Amino acid sequence: MTASPPRTVAVILDSQSVTGAETVGTRGFDGRKMSNGRKRHLAVDMRGMPLAVMVTKASPHDCVRARDLLFRLRLTHPEVTVVWADAAYGGPLVD
Repeated sequence: MTASPPRTVAVILDSQSVTGAETVGTRGFDGRKMSNGRKRHLAVDMRGMPLAVMVTKASPHDCVRARDLLFRLRLTHPEVTVVWADAAYGGPLVD
């Protein structure tokens, strides 16, 4: 009998702004990075393996999108108990 791999209990959240071409239909302006485009939100486990990915307009602040990302992550990975993120993901969600 083989042992099952350990379940992920901790994840790391981060985002990256990507400049979008004029032909990209849905984009927004990220005032922090001074770019007009989209933003990739990524949740990875402690080995760096992606667990959840979400692409949005760059304009909403990370704390706004964190709620959606964490909701989706909870549906697919209910075993997650700890989430690390930078200060951009703080705000009402953390409170």
